[in-house]
Amino acid sequence: MTSLAYKRQGSKHVLMICFVFPPRFSGAAVQALSLATALRERGVICEFAVPNFLDRRLYSRTLEHGTLVHRVGRGPWTFAVALFAFLVFGSRRFSTLHIHGFCKSQFVCVAVGKLFGLRVVQKMTKGGAENSEFGDGGVLAPLRRLALRLINDFIAISSPLRRGLLSLALPHSHVHLIPNGVDVQRFAPRSAGDRREMSSTKDLPADSILLLCTGVIDKRKNQHLILAALAELRLRYVNLWERTYLLLAGPFHNSIYSDRIIRQAGELRLRGRVKFLGSLPQDELAVLNGLCDICVFAGNNEGLPNVLLEAKAAGKPIIAFRADGVEDIVREGIDGHVVDFGDVAAFTRKLSELIEDNGLRYRFGQNARLDALERFSIERIADRYMREVYRLDEKEPAGRPADELAPRRTKIG
Repeated sequence: MTSLAYKRQGSKHVLMICFVFPPRFSGAAVQALSLATALRERGVICEFAVPNFLDRRLYSRTLEHGTLVHRVGRGPWTFAVALFAFLVFGSRRFSTLHIHGFCKSQFVCVAVGKLFGLRVVQKMTKGGAENSEFGDGGVLAPLRRLALRLINDFIAISSPLRRGLLSLALPHSHVHLIPNGVDVQRFAPRSAGDRREMSSTKDLPADSILLLCTGVIDKRKNQHLILAALAELRLRYVNLWERTYLLLAGPFHNSIYSDRIIRQAGELRLRGRVKFLGSLPQDELAVLNGLCDICVFAGNNEGLPNVLLEAKAAGKPIIAFRADGVEDIVREGIDGHVVDFGDVAAFTRKLSELIEDNGLRYRFGQNARLDALERFSIERIADRYMREVYRLDEKEPAGRPADELAPRRTKIG
């Protein structure tokens, strides 16, 4: 499908930028594509401009899930120059430039968008909250501060990110607290029959308790804390340990840390209870979420953890260490538990309660699924972008205030 075909479908075009593509390398890209798909169903046509890390050509284009992706430039600076050239020929069909995340040339991309008369929307990552891109250091600091003032709307995906943005003295009306969304149909609970089949194929006892930890095997994901909690469970709760298995789903990203995790599993005598599944396609990951019993999470360098949204959509209780964005998703005592970061003993206690109490797992899981439907479905998130950011649906009332993401107390039991 060409860009001309898109032009015939409608006149409301958004040019999205992701600095890391294809999606399997970036949670931000996965979110951006999901949003683009949902917006297309609402009459907003999105195209992507991304650096060409695939074959290093200055220009090529592909389709990703039905969305046109223009691959321009080879790195952050050549991308910014190529973006200018691309808009010279194609700017008339776009009304908005929506930037997902950051790179070194992000402030140049903002300036290019404004030069061509586009509204610029910036979706903030953790780097944005820490002011790493718009800091006062370096010879480019004045340009970064200027770019900050040129942006029309900022998207904070979690309350800590919103606080970080407001600390930069930005107008409150320009800062929107809109979380990431999740495909609640794809990530849905699975049947008991599906569970039995998976247990058989992965050589797991039918009555086992399956813990799922999803994410790249990397220091920022802190899988060593999950292994430490599993070892604590073996020492203190032997009867529960005997039926518990941990599935680690994600690629080995950091060789030094990966070697450490494999070695730690052996030293703690956990190898028979820990299975490394490697990188999985999104569809397989969705099934796995629906089949496991408990989501465990230890990341501490996140904006809003996508894996927790996926677990909630699958109707699974969550146990996580406290970090930015986690408490925007997990409601303590309602659909999961959040403990202080690094407190392995507290993590293990909460884990043992969930393993032991089938009814508690069920109630937490039901509450999680309901909350995902209410607050985080990608359809709901797309509607919020329509009326609060793009302002393309004049029939919709004004958006909710900034407490939209505040965890609600709706629950079962």
